[in-house]
Amino acid sequence: MSLKTNEGRVYFALDGDNFDPDKVTKLLGIEPTSIRRKGSRIPVKVPADNS
Repeated sequence: MSLKTNEGRVYFALDGDNFDPDKVTKLLGIEPTSIRRKGSRIPVKVPADNS
């Protein structure tokens, strides 16, 4: 990803066992770039926690 000189980027992540990514999205009022749900099947592995 290339940024112009007047642009910035912020990275914010949560990892944990006991939270619902949808509730965090609603609380913060911003859409995540991606989420992982504990136990869901994604290519190659099964996440051990939510993020």
